[in-house]
Amino acid sequence: DLDTFDVIAEVPIPVDSAVDLDVSRDGRTVFVATSRSVAAYSRSELSLLREVALDADVSRVFASPDDPERFGVATGFFGLVVDGDRVINLADAVAAPGLDFFETPGAPIAWGEDSDTVYAGDSSLARLEVADPPVATAVFSGVLFTQLERERNVTFQDGFVVSQGVVMDPDTLEIVAEVDDPSGWNFPRKDGVGKFMMRNGETGIWALVESRDIVATRFWELPIPVALDGWVQLADERVAVLEATGAGSYLTVADSRRLASSYGEFTPVQPSRVLDTRTGLGRNNEARKLSAGETISVQVTGRAGVPAQGVLAVVMNATVSAPTQPSFFSIWPAGTDRPVVSNLNFGAGQQLANLVTAEVGDDGAVNLSNEFGEAHAILDVVGFYGDEDGAMGARYSNLESADRIVNTRPTDIPGVGALASGESRDFFVQLLAEQAARRSRSLVAVVLNVTAVRPTERGFFTFWPAGEPRPSASNLNFAAGDTRANLVVVGVGEDSGVSVYNSSGSADLLVDIVGVYEKSFRLRLDQQGKFLPIEPFRRFDSRVDSPFDAPGSLNENTSLIASNASGWTDIWNVTAVQPTSSGFLSVLGYDPESPNTTFPTTSNVNFRAGENVANAVYAPGAPDTEVYNPFGRTHLLIDVFGFLTPDMQRPIEEVWGPAS
Repeated sequence: DLDTFDVIAEVPIPVDSAVDLDVSRDGRTVFVATSRSVAAYSRSELSLLREVALDADVSRVFASPDDPERFGVATGFFGLVVDGDRVINLADAVAAPGLDFFETPGAPIAWGEDSDTVYAGDSSLARLEVADPPVATAVFSGVLFTQLERERNVTFQDGFVVSQGVVMDPDTLEIVAEVDDPSGWNFPRKDGVGKFMMRNGETGIWALVESRDIVATRFWELPIPVALDGWVQLADERVAVLEATGAGSYLTVADSRRLASSYGEFTPVQPSRVLDTRTGLGRNNEARKLSAGETISVQVTGRAGVPAQGVLAVVMNATVSAPTQPSFFSIWPAGTDRPVVSNLNFGAGQQLANLVTAEVGDDGAVNLSNEFGEAHAILDVVGFYGDEDGAMGARYSNLESADRIVNTRPTDIPGVGALASGESRDFFVQLLAEQAARRSRSLVAVVLNVTAVRPTERGFFTFWPAGEPRPSASNLNFAAGDTRANLVVVGVGEDSGVSVYNSSGSADLLVDIVGVYEKSFRLRLDQQGKFLPIEPFRRFDSRVDSPFDAPGSLNENTSLIASNASGWTDIWNVTAVQPTSSGFLSVLGYDPESPNTTFPTTSNVNFRAGENVANAVYAPGAPDTEVYNPFGRTHLLIDVFGFLTPDMQRPIEEVWGPAS
């Protein structure tokens, strides 16, 4: 099953004896070739239909379209057609009256519209009617194959014959269309209808091509090395790729529509509120707190700058207000089972916020639940990821290390102190914008870890693109005297600037930039920086299963090393639970070949003794991720919500297929 990679049926074949297999065009028969025989199996049950011993060294087998009694065989130098009990040598072909026929048909082979016609070639190509001897009814006038060809294939595509970069009329073998530059392209060996895939072995680029005129409609690269052990096109515009490595063989099923489209690309929007239970916004005007165990569905597509169609996931800031007791919110796609994860943890009376990345579910909605007590919930959308039908967006890149670009704490520089009540201030990232421009890209958004330090009153910070009106939204909520952090994704505005607003009191601000979203001026074939959602799951819980001594929590000056998905950037929610003292957690890349010996003073999750606090994190696989606790003891939870793809890495699981 190519959606789950589960084995449906299995036939034991002696090790190293099978050399090739093919499936009939009607999908009913599987032919398996060994070095000296071919066996035909029913595809539905893999029961043996027949087996034919051959007095030749078999290298490839070619299933006829719909007749299990007929198949073709390549032996390296000549081709055979097996028809029931007869073995027909294509080298014995004779010319139809009036046809000049000098070539000796051999291999490769392709079947025509039905099982009565076969196309076979040596250096050229002939159309043969299956008989004993076979009769050549048409011959291609040029040279197709040489001994230097790496893949000699002939296929029947949408009523046309395709081979080595040319499309031919099936009756006359006259050229109908051809590839402008066929160098390096490997053409398919499987028949197709309407479109087929081809791969350039020199560049690693793939293309989906119209069968009739060889016009490419889609280009992409796969996030795996150029060298492959084999590949085959599937019927639904997916491709199955097999890669043999020293660690084993990897089978990847890739959806070309996702690879070659805006799937997983990000578009920022002006921060905008889609849920506020204090006013009833987004809840059918029902203004009341969420009760214990209550779940609501929130429509996000078609609102707040998010399109009605073409949306894969949304990025939101979730805020709790006036909770009556310690609890947490969970957010997940509507129409799916609730996962065992949390997105926002809080104590009684706290007003806290956290960034949430959530795949949209049924009708473009997400579910939000409150676990204990009563609490108001607020959701502000800051951007969305498109699906394969969405508009072109931006791709994510990690910075090598977090860069502190704002620090308002006491300084000798006039006018760079704490933000006053009601004050707005701009900061700029021109250097990053200039670096993007040199790569033919524009900087459209930044990912920031922002921290409020020693606010004098309860309040919040709001971030938005410079030059735009300040939105009615918040990003970081804090109490008087807090040191509180939150992850922020915000669009870049005028002069590569971002604006920040402080709602009340006086508060110092720290801003660490951890990554950027860039939009390319030209078509990108690579897959770096796309978002891939998964079903949210709890990856680590030191209260349940921990590598540390009892009670399992992280001691001071202790780290947890977590493996990322093949070095990808993971989107985590990291939660500190029952810390024994005030402190923070730092999340940084980890390379087992060069372990970290010094640790940053920057923080990802800040907490007071005894409180449960969560923060979203872009975990920078390098290839793994380290979570460092400098003070006291704290339990640790890690929930995973998706991945951001690296430059070129092998997917270990079927993350590119139709299933999430």
